[in-house]
Amino acid sequence: MTTDFSSLQSSDFGETTDALASTIESKQQDVQEERARAIEAYARKLIKAAQMSLSGVDPESVADDTSDRDILREIHHVLRLSPRIEEVMSPATDTAVTPRSASLFRRLCSRYDDENPVTADKTAELQVYVEAAESLGWLHSISDMTRYAPIRLETLDVAGSQSRVTESSPLGRLRIAHDDPSSLEHRAVDIPHEDCEHILMIANPRKGKDSLACRIAGNLKDEHQYKWFSLFDDGRNETPMISIPNTEDAIKESLANVDQVPKGYQSTVWVPNSNLPDRLPRNHRPFAIGVDSLTPGIIASLSGVSPESSVERRIKQALSDAMNHGGDVDILIDRLEELAGETAAVVEVTERVDDGTGEETSARSYEMGEASVLEDCAESLMLLASEGLLVDAGDPLALDMPAVLDDQEHVAILNCNFLSDGDEHLKFLLVNLWMQLIFRARDTHPDLPRAVLELREIKNLAPSKLGDTKYRQVVQSLRQTIYRIASQGGSRRVMMVGSTQKLNDVYKAVRGNFPLKIVLQIGEEKINTLRSAGFNLKNKEKDQLKGFRVGWGMLISHDGKHYPIQWSGARCGLGLGDQHWLTRYADAAGARIHTPGESFTVDTWIDMDGGVHHTEEDGAPNTHQWYLTPPDIVGEIDGEPIIDDAVLTESLEKRQGTPAPPQDLRPADVTSGEVDREMTMMSSDRAEQAIQSGSSDSPDLVGVLGEWVEFEDDKFGRMMRTLETIERHDLGSYDDIAQRSGVKRNTLSKYIRKQNELGAAVEKHDDVYQITETGYDALPSVDWDSARD
Repeated sequence: MTTDFSSLQSSDFGETTDALASTIESKQQDVQEERARAIEAYARKLIKAAQMSLSGVDPESVADDTSDRDILREIHHVLRLSPRIEEVMSPATDTAVTPRSASLFRRLCSRYDDENPVTADKTAELQVYVEAAESLGWLHSISDMTRYAPIRLETLDVAGSQSRVTESSPLGRLRIAHDDPSSLEHRAVDIPHEDCEHILMIANPRKGKDSLACRIAGNLKDEHQYKWFSLFDDGRNETPMISIPNTEDAIKESLANVDQVPKGYQSTVWVPNSNLPDRLPRNHRPFAIGVDSLTPGIIASLSGVSPESSVERRIKQALSDAMNHGGDVDILIDRLEELAGETAAVVEVTERVDDGTGEETSARSYEMGEASVLEDCAESLMLLASEGLLVDAGDPLALDMPAVLDDQEHVAILNCNFLSDGDEHLKFLLVNLWMQLIFRARDTHPDLPRAVLELREIKNLAPSKLGDTKYRQVVQSLRQTIYRIASQGGSRRVMMVGSTQKLNDVYKAVRGNFPLKIVLQIGEEKINTLRSAGFNLKNKEKDQLKGFRVGWGMLISHDGKHYPIQWSGARCGLGLGDQHWLTRYADAAGARIHTPGESFTVDTWIDMDGGVHHTEEDGAPNTHQWYLTPPDIVGEIDGEPIIDDAVLTESLEKRQGTPAPPQDLRPADVTSGEVDREMTMMSSDRAEQAIQSGSSDSPDLVGVLGEWVEFEDDKFGRMMRTLETIERHDLGSYDDIAQRSGVKRNTLSKYIRKQNELGAAVEKHDDVYQITETGYDALPSVDWDSARD
């Protein structure tokens, strides 16, 4: 019995005769196009040879016995192969060929056709041919005859996600040899991102990797409707520069090569609500993490391992208890600690580990006390809560990640550089929580914009060797989150664009999930690292990688290696090591700024609120304070003490460069709510009582605390601010406490010296002021509002 497989075979559309004719016609067109491209490439090769020969350099592309005249004659005949040559030589045609050149070309045709000697000046003859080749589109520049094909992000047209453009702007251009007959269309590269394929930049320091990461993220935002998140700054305040245009000449030139110009992006710089200065640029916004944004899974991940579901059930119970009582931070933490104390169970946890070299990773399962997992989770939450960065549900500062993601027009910049010294672990905790909240927002709201996470020096967030890190558990948890996004982010449409100096500095399980690699200039050792990682680099490619100039590189993707590519730089600002970040903001905004050590000789100056100051009476501006001078103001000051805001804005705009920043960057008072932060770290007994009774009723107000009820509101408020400040920070002097709390030094010293005031609530131990038992009783576990009514 013979089985019929005809239904599986290809078939022609329409009549066989028509299909055959169409196939032949298509093949003939391909052959004609290949022949035309070969003629064009040959013409460029000859023009290059003639240029070198007339310059006194022996051209390598022609035989040694070939004369200048032989090369020029060959160019002439090749140009006449074009069916458009008469058209471009016509005086009626608007081409690059001048009338004089057209006339000389016709005389040369007669002489070459009649085989008469040609006596025309050789340079003038070559000029005619160059003009003709440019008019025919065979040549674009005689100084650089290299051709370039665009490197672009693919355009999206899928259900739920469409690009704003039909053709993406080039991110760079692939260099093609002048005598290569390839079609530019066929050599163009469209970088895939339909499934949010992650991209990793690898390069030596200061070779353009962070610049390119910003260029890619900006293109994804502008043309493909991604929400851009910039999540890690190493302390130099580089990421806030996204708000201002790039001013570096080399980068502006690279942008001009792909018909782009610098620009600043509308941005919100999210700063943790801890240790903030009094004033920040207006695009800065304080935040904290709300209890209601957490999930059992997010809390469990803070332990740095993947525990069994029984642990998440206990965390869910603690979270439920907290939410049933208004989303109280203290109840959540104390409930976790209480549950940890109640269990002696041993659970199996899973952890991805490396072999100590960063080259091999594996999943390791082992038993661990359930209590230890819960305690680790509680400790991480306590670290955040102790700085006011984990707040009750409904707190005005609580981050609403779905709303942040939905605001596609603004770049979201997470900047943790204002955290106190010694709080670096909080930076990693917050990056972790942000990434998890973004992942969750995309998971639960797939109609929100796609997300691109720009991560500079990703090795700091997902190191290959945890032993080299200072905060092992915190970084291990963050590394696990990045691995989760690296492996599952595509399905949630969360894309990562990261950079690193060395490939194997990045956790192998993470770097292996970055299918797209862009390699800029690197040294021998880093090239060997690529080779050992499985990249088959030929000697020619190895030499290219070592010799790349700044901004040039190689794209390694699923379809092979593409190089050399001249990448365009970031349209936005980048870090500069010799200029303070606020100085750069001021320059972009059109303001002057008083820099350290600068002598101030101006008699009158205007602050950014419009206040007019006379230096003799008010002094010079503070260090890094922005100001204008009277000649900067549009119109006359006329002795007014305040300049109208509209006039001030117009005056600043007059001083701005081109392009101007897209938003108001003037400093403004920071409304952080830090002073009003009420944080209660109850004992487990009190937490249990509060859970059962539905309140955290205060203890009996006896002794010293009973006297506090009678204090005036202003005095009581200053005492409570002082207590809360000492409770949050390790402070060793009255000056430090005064600076943090806003209470005058003399005032708080009087309070601390008197036993019926703060004397019984504060003590100094090991040169650090600490809260006593009475002080803890006075903190928000007391219902002072009711007691003082």
